[in-house]
Amino acid sequence: MARPRVLGSIANGTSPDRDPRDFYQTPQGFTRELLRREQFHSHVWEPAAGAGAISGVLAAEGYDVFASDIHPMAEGITEGDFFELAAEGWDIVTNPPFKLMAPFIERAFELCHRKLAVVMPLGGLGSGGRHSRLWSKLPVARIYHAPLRQRVRSRRGLEPPSQFDHIWVVFDKQHRGDPAYRWFPAIAYESE
Repeated sequence: MARPRVLGSIANGTSPDRDPRDFYQTPQGFTRELLRREQFHSHVWEPAAGAGAISGVLAAEGYDVFASDIHPMAEGITEGDFFELAAEGWDIVTNPPFKLMAPFIERAFELCHRKLAVVMPLGGLGSGGRHSRLWSKLPVARIYHAPLRQRVRSRRGLEPPSQFDHIWVVFDKQHRGDPAYRWFPAIAYESE
């Protein structure tokens, strides 16, 4: 018998307190920490760009960035549904809507040039369904764990510290073997 979906969860998007559009800005420092450790193709697509938190950091680091979102919240972000857009030859760095995590990752990996980096809650590594759908099929190269809870910005403003740990999961089409698990510094990243 299938297990029922947990209602009222922030992580799976069913809490009445969760933004219905799943808009939670990734703290810029959390993205800068990733870029200190990972290099991407010169062209990077951020398909869930929101207000441009990740894409702004990527551009500041010299990447040619294509930013898109189904509900863009800043100038320079192309309006479009990720499941209907296609851009070839781009690596992808994104914080997808958690309620669409598995299909978003599958599509992003299919479209990416070589590397895909995704923000997700640490608990996103769990569940048999995600294991059979993602983790046992796609080459995870590295996982970066932020040990302190982050404060993200939503449409309501700066939120209290998150209820869960965040990680970056980096997929690499050329990776073979088990992923490396690494820790970021013990910093409470906060949306600027």
